[in-house]
Amino acid sequence: MPAKKSKSKPALSPPPLAPVEPAKPAVLAEPGKLATAEAIENAINLKRPALYRLGRQGRVTMYRTGKRGGLRFMLEEVLSAIRRPATVEPGSGEAKG
Repeated sequence: MPAKKSKSKPALSPPPLAPVEPAKPAVLAEPGKLATAEAIENAINLKRPALYRLGRQGRVTMYRTGKRGGLRFMLEEVLSAIRRPATVEPGSGEAKG
């Protein structure tokens, strides 16, 4: 019996890759400058809701920028606020800084 010739299929090339957008650079919080909540979150791994809560409680100063009111924070103030324990006034049930 004669040997069958196998027909080989041409090698398939991989599909072209989609263009990759460059990664967004990390927003950094610098000491002595106002920083966004995102920058503080990246710098010290403190979630934004916790940062805004510190501001509402008066433990951290929130600086409003522009007409629409973007909020900014000082990194040093945030660090000192999270290092010192919150004091609770008897009967109020709310922490004070």
